[in-house]
Amino acid sequence: MKHNAPTAQTDGRTSAAFTFTELLVVVGVLAMLALTMIPALARSQPHSRTTLCQHNLRQLAVAWQMYAEDYHGRIVSNVHGGYIPAPTELAGWVTGWLDWSTSSQNTNVSFLIEARYSALASYLHRSSNLFKCPADQYLSPAQMARGWHQRVRSYSANIYIGEGNASTVPTSPIYKQIRKTSEFLYPSPAQSWVYLEEHPDSINDPAFFSPDQTTWIDWPATYHNGAAGLAFADGHTELRKWRGSLATGPATRVTYMFSLLPPVPAGDQDISWMSYRTPRISALSY
Repeated sequence: MKHNAPTAQTDGRTSAAFTFTELLVVVGVLAMLALTMIPALARSQPHSRTTLCQHNLRQLAVAWQMYAEDYHGRIVSNVHGGYIPAPTELAGWVTGWLDWSTSSQNTNVSFLIEARYSALASYLHRSSNLFKCPADQYLSPAQMARGWHQRVRSYSANIYIGEGNASTVPTSPIYKQIRKTSEFLYPSPAQSWVYLEEHPDSINDPAFFSPDQTTWIDWPATYHNGAAGLAFADGHTELRKWRGSLATGPATRVTYMFSLLPPVPAGDQDISWMSYRTPRISALSY
């Protein structure tokens, strides 16, 4: 037995449905809204990346503080030179060597989240994403050919803060390696940087050497509209906009080659800013 479809609901209200023309109008309006929103979303993306990067650095700083609290003020170690600890040796904050080759160390998250290789692994809940700035999307042609999506780390730690091997290479005479949180003097914890974003052409081992008076040894990144994120010993983070030698020339580009920046005149703003915020033997900075 056939039933004719009702043309009105039982409570007296007339049923409604979109016609094909009305659907086309709705789709058109939605398309127009999408087109107007895309530029706004694109503009907001760099800000979102900066916010997430600052979050990552803050988490690294908190883990660094928690480690020191658990070890009676002794600071987690930081070792340069691509050192990989033996099973019986104490790990640094992380391990591994990054470069533009197809070495597996570029993608090995075990060096970040396994306790054997990272003394901070348990404090960071084995979260490998905390070591990567979302604005750091650089890969060499050889790495892209392998189908890689990213290298594993964007951040490096201050070689002069914590146990380590800073004294095994010639360094600037104004700096001082400190091993306990009670040793912060020049400058204070609130002015001593612990972690920063390192330039993709410069980053290799987990350690960052602050500059000499006219020379960058390692150099910071410029991912955030010419600025880099840093985390400090008191736990706060900053976004530093570079205004001197890091604001022009090779430091603002990625060449996919490891190289040194050319010497700069004494009194460079960026070298002055970095040297003042690195542990020193006296009030003297560059």
